[in-house]
Amino acid sequence: MGDDSVKDHMRDAFRFLLRWTHARSGVVIYGLATGIVAIATAARLVLEPVIGSYLFLAFLAAVVACAVLLGRGSSLYALLLGAFLAVFLFIEPSYSLTMTQADTVALFFYLTVGLVSAAAIEGLRALAHDLQAAELHQDVLAREMHHRTRNNLQLLIAATGMYHSRAKSEETKRILEAVSNRIASFGLLQELLYAPTSSGCGVEATDLVDGLRHALSTSLLLHRPITLSGSATPVRLPRSMAAAIAIAVNELVTNAVKYAFPDQRPGTIQIQLRVQPNQVLTVTVQDDGVGCPLPTPTGTGLSLISALLKPHQGRIDHEDAAPGCRATLRMPLRAQA
Repeated sequence: MGDDSVKDHMRDAFRFLLRWTHARSGVVIYGLATGIVAIATAARLVLEPVIGSYLFLAFLAAVVACAVLLGRGSSLYALLLGAFLAVFLFIEPSYSLTMTQADTVALFFYLTVGLVSAAAIEGLRALAHDLQAAELHQDVLAREMHHRTRNNLQLLIAATGMYHSRAKSEETKRILEAVSNRIASFGLLQELLYAPTSSGCGVEATDLVDGLRHALSTSLLLHRPITLSGSATPVRLPRSMAAAIAIAVNELVTNAVKYAFPDQRPGTIQIQLRVQPNQVLTVTVQDDGVGCPLPTPTGTGLSLISALLKPHQGRIDHEDAAPGCRATLRMPLRAQA
């Protein structure tokens, strides 16, 4: 987790740097490049006893710094300015442009290495900027798609509610209410999993479990004396895995509400997400209801769960929790790398 946090901070800092430098004028960029070369010149003077005959070392560092931090051709400017200052200030006789053959060879290698380094780094920097721009464009599209999906789900909920109020048969009303609850559940899950965020790719497990608990409590348990709790090991999950877990947990909790607590029986359902020492992710849904049916339950919901887990090399197991029933999803985290 520590390494991931450091990488996230470094990534965010570099993205900020790209945005900041892109928004600055050329005067500011080249002024900063001049300052970096001035610092390299001062360092060359101070470190004279240490670096000795390595004439261009400090200026090469300035070229790399400009390429990484500033871009926009500033590294080429730093390369040429550094070459001039090195020859003018540090090659004897000072304050002239006279050079020996050895100095000329050193200058040639400095210019060659500096030019290749500057071109490579600034090229990668420009590519990173283009990728960032594409990411921002995708974020705008994702926000628009998320907004439209949310509106469509709300229309479906409103439509089922209207037909529910007009239905004469109690069976039809129960079916429409179940459909409305299911749409609401998936709407809240969609909000959790696919709403654009600034946290990068993936879903935090703690956010996933908290969101599931809220979504299912809102859609399934408003009029039931059932308590739904949840906890999770802090870990970032790929969105595809998080989506599979969310849908599977939705099915398991829905089944527990329907079958484990008949006749408005009170009880509790627990959702636990854990990462085992062998890097296997386990998601447990446990109730204290009437117990697991024997043999192991089957049906459309469990077939859906098995299909969702298959791409992640996962499986589902049921066992009697005495009291109640325990369903456990298992899948390897290493398979998601």
